[in-house]
Amino acid sequence: MKMFFYLALLFSLLISKFAFALDCYAVINGANITSEIVKVDDIIIPESAGNGQVIWSSPEYTRQIMCNNAGVGESVYFYPFPRVDYSSLPAGMSFGIIYNGTDYPLSSSTKNIKTDILVPKGGSQTGTIKVQVYIKKVGDIAGGFEGDLPIYQLDGVGGLNNQTSAKNFRFSLSNLSNVATGKCSYALSGVSGTNEISINDDLISSGKVITSVGTASVSCTPINLLKNRIVKMNLYTNSPSSDSLFKTDKDGLSYQLLMSGSVISPSITSSSPLVVSYSLDGNGEGTKSFDQKVFLTSINEDWIYQNDTTIVQSNNPNLEMSVNSFE
Repeated sequence: MKMFFYLALLFSLLISKFAFALDCYAVINGANITSEIVKVDDIIIPESAGNGQVIWSSPEYTRQIMCNNAGVGESVYFYPFPRVDYSSLPAGMSFGIIYNGTDYPLSSSTKNIKTDILVPKGGSQTGTIKVQVYIKKVGDIAGGFEGDLPIYQLDGVGGLNNQTSAKNFRFSLSNLSNVATGKCSYALSGVSGTNEISINDDLISSGKVITSVGTASVSCTPINLLKNRIVKMNLYTNSPSSDSLFKTDKDGLSYQLLMSGSVISPSITSSSPLVVSYSLDGNGEGTKSFDQKVFLTSINEDWIYQNDTTIVQSNNPNLEMSVNSFE
């Protein structure tokens, strides 16, 4: 008899739970809405970007929320990632919300976040929430998330209603598969090559430009997200000096490199680089050529007067490149 009593009590509690599951709607344009999906922009983050940076944030959304069907007087809560396996969350990204000016990172340890809305038993309550959603980079991002990722659901004190028939407002993000860490390799050729130059009045008075002495090529991944886009690369020397010219094997003869009209000299450093824009092709690749301008810094060298031409070996400028940004 006692066992029958406990079973009946348990059955009645279960019936009560599902009969009085809290419903919460967002009232938008006079309609009760249970789902809102926001598309995140395509975002490619340089590999060098530091972890902990916010890479996307929504506007602050102000939503009127109406809740009813409460079995008890209860507050309304944000529940993170409803019906989502935490292991399926996109690698390299973390999510959070800012509610009433307070930052709440969302993770597997976040049980719920209390709102200001209190629903009386058997009644209804309307309140307002002001929420901003953000994404942070916490590592290399690859793969993203296919489909819509539910960020939070509004529900009652009894926990998250995971029933497919649940009438609870849920906010989701889409297009996360197009958020990734972009990586670019580079190759430099010909920048420290050998050239024949004529020794004449032009060289003595204003220097001489040798066109297309070398190239700087980049190859970027993921190709599917970076093809036909623009990457800005930092170009600099890892052997900086206060000199305005690089050296050659000839005393009194030095040079600068030119790319798209910009001058590359020993004063171009990693902290003050030359930013070069590449228009990537369908394979995520791009190439630009170097010109070289040689200058006489002294006319008192014997080699100047020995022949009409001379072979010049340019010292290695020790150039390096890194990703600045993607557009």
